[in-house]
Amino acid sequence: MRIVILGPAGSGKGTQGTLISKKLNIPLISIGDLVRRETKKHSTLAQKVAWYSVQGLLVPDEIIIKLLVKRLKATDCKNGFILDGFPRNLNQAIELDKLIEIDKVILIKIDNKTALSRIQGRFVCSNCGLTLSNDKNTDLKCISCGGTMIKRKDDLNENAIKTRLNIYENNIEPIISHYKNKGILFEVSGEKSKTEVFEQISQVVTE
Repeated sequence: MRIVILGPAGSGKGTQGTLISKKLNIPLISIGDLVRRETKKHSTLAQKVAWYSVQGLLVPDEIIIKLLVKRLKATDCKNGFILDGFPRNLNQAIELDKLIEIDKVILIKIDNKTALSRIQGRFVCSNCGLTLSNDKNTDLKCISCGGTMIKRKDDLNENAIKTRLNIYENNIEPIISHYKNKGILFEVSGEKSKTEVFEQISQVVTE
């Protein structure tokens, strides 16, 4: 099954994507992770990606699509995948249609106040990329691999966070309409507990 998970930063896309990935035994492809891996490379492209990320701006479509095409060619995507963080605008949705047919699109809905609070309180493992809130990990060690939990640079800047949320709001409606017209959009509430959100999504992907 080929799934897209949509939602603003802080909505739990990565958390829910990981749970569904294990349930269906298909890979979770985080566009954010692809971008962050690129920034660690010593190349002109990496420098461009890093600049956009620190500013809280979206990386240009042509760069994102190039990274995604390469990832989708991997053998572990043969039986399906879950996309987290893509598409982020209508052009990307149209380009994705050209690449491959998506089966279901899940929209996790939360308000901006909840999103801001979650983003400011989260830490990311510098080794495996696991995201946790600070109140669940007081020693700042990853519960998955033991790596060091750090704050992402773009999570430290409140203005950058608000910029990301505003960009999301400006771009999401055309994407919602696009997938509604295809009859593959399913909405769930991200304001509920992690378990309750997972139950909602599980029902959608097993129908």
